Amino acid sequence: MKKWIFILTVLALIIAVSGCTTSQPAPANKTYSANGLSFIYPGTWSELDKTAYQSVLDDKGEILAAVGDGSTIFGVARLKNIKNQTDVTLNSLVIYYNATLNANGTKYVSEGSVTVDGVKGYEITVKASENYLSGILFIKNRTAYLAVFESSDNNQKTLNQILNSFKIP
Repeated sequence: MKKWIFILTVLALIIAVSGCTTSQPAPANKTYSANGLSFIYPGTWSELDKTAYQSVLDDKGEILAAVGDGSTIFGVARLKNIKNQTDVTLNSLVIYYNATLNANGTKYVSEGSVTVDGVKGYEITVKASENYLSGILFIKNRTAYLAVFESSDNNQKTLNQILNSFKIP
């Protein structure tokens, strides 16, 4: 009988202790709103130093936003000086971007149409080294943009959350 009381007491303690553990709710999403654009991103992310990424674009654009958590990054650039074209089309952007990717020997994962802030865009996802890289090209108000999403797991849910909330007033 003492053995059963001991077992029941241990079980009661285990149940009581397990009831004390609570999971922390995920931080609320954050909103980026600067440089003429806004979007919602995960609450565990923070704004990154845009200037650290400017050298990737050289004189072909200006980084407007960069957010992430260290392993996943989302950034947006306003493009300019694309082969000295004065009236850039989405098709010419896609051709130029594909040529750049092919020159770097990246492996294509997927590509297709997307909608960003009510306009047609084009998404190209490649596997570069250890990470997936999605480039989203679109033109809004006669301005060309490139949004880039880099992650190790190709988390399309997070990318879609950002793109669905993206606004350029």
